[in-house]
Amino acid sequence: MIFESKLPNINVPDINLAQFVLDECKSRTQAHDAVFVDSETNEAITVEQLELFVHGFANGLRKRGINEGDVVATVAGNSLTNAQCKAIVVGDGMLDTVTQALDLLEYPIDHILALDESRTNGPTSIFRMLTNTAPAFTPVDHNSAAYLCYSSGTTGKPKGVILTHANMIANAMQINGLKQLDIGTRLQETYLGLAPFCHAYGLSYVLHSSVSLGGRIIVMRNYSFPLFLRAIEQHRITFGYVYAYDTVGRGGA
Repeated sequence: MIFESKLPNINVPDINLAQFVLDECKSRTQAHDAVFVDSETNEAITVEQLELFVHGFANGLRKRGINEGDVVATVAGNSLTNAQCKAIVVGDGMLDTVTQALDLLEYPIDHILALDESRTNGPTSIFRMLTNTAPAFTPVDHNSAAYLCYSSGTTGKPKGVILTHANMIANAMQINGLKQLDIGTRLQETYLGLAPFCHAYGLSYVLHSSVSLGGRIIVMRNYSFPLFLRAIEQHRITFGYVYAYDTVGRGGA
């Protein structure tokens, strides 16, 4: 017996993932709407700022010789500037560990970019390489790899899993269809950005789906049960996901 969804089929557009997310987000929001908010500092990034950052960072990478097909690693926790980038992008808290490892590997320091702009020496901050070049998305084959996420090995040994632009767009569209059955015509949802952005779950549900629906993402840099509850209360979270954190079960409150 064949079971078919009652929802209409989706038509995956032949565009890259970033363009899909931004285009969908802009169709549902105003330029000044906050899309990311730090749960503790309340620092916010608007839709307009996000678009300028994405294009500025992409153009900056191109000027450094990074092109389609090059591989970029990200070593960082959740933050407002966590991005995916031949260079290595690292969060400030992990910078010393990464640079020590690269010394052992004799890896060039100029291939490292820092997410933080607080340091005056060391790797170049991504904020110093943003360009004001007019935004333009470069056409890519949407069946090419967008991410190489590392699996803990649920179905076998730990391994890298290739996810294409089409994979991630289709997944976001499927999630959005289900969300809209529940959300309907309510105003902008406020989501808790707690799931790790390096994980397919955090990417699909929080960054791609929630942003493309015009949501406001409250980003938690670190997890503790009290901070989790405070973020829900302070920011009036209206839509959340299930997170399997052992801390809760062990009495982290």
